Amino acid sequence: MKRFTLIGVLVGFYMVISGAYNAYIEAGVTGVPTHVTLAILKSNPPSNRNLIVSGARILGDDAVVFYKTRFSVKEAGTEVYFIPLQDASITQNRTLLPPALLRVTIAKLDSFKKALRATPGQIHCIRLTRWDLENAAKKRLVSRFGEAGVSSMVILEYDKEVKGVAASVGKLGVGLLMLGIVWYFRVNR
Repeated sequence: MKRFTLIGVLVGFYMVISGAYNAYIEAGVTGVPTHVTLAILKSNPPSNRNLIVSGARILGDDAVVFYKTRFSVKEAGTEVYFIPLQDASITQNRTLLPPALLRVTIAKLDSFKKALRATPGQIHCIRLTRWDLENAAKKRLVSRFGEAGVSSMVILEYDKEVKGVAASVGKLGVGLLMLGIVWYFRVNR
């Protein structure tokens, strides 16, 4: 019975934390994207997380590829590219730290390339938090840009699907319900 209680508590906490985080991200996203330059995004990010970033130059040579492995074998379709973005007005000094990092999944890489050709210098993305940076990718980025540089970067995700707050609040509610049920049976046995 103790195992089921522990599993119920862990799953409940996961659902509460995950639901609260997703609700936080989704609540900051409106239907109409805000146009912002990379310089303004770094100094004064808008409250809307749905953005069209302009004035950005892609540093493709410094991109980091991250993928999940299972039993030391790369899982197909799990590749994620972390691409540093530099202000387009800075063309000569490559030693400056890039102010933003764009996360692009392998599934959306082709549409990203097409969008860049159609609207050069404009990237539709969602602003994320620092928690969305995978640990292995963060280690590789820290080796390239340093801990202070990576922690100061704005994390963006290309063309992230916006699901709305209802699903996140539902997940949060189910997690709270699960914790309540575990607590109820724990107290009344």
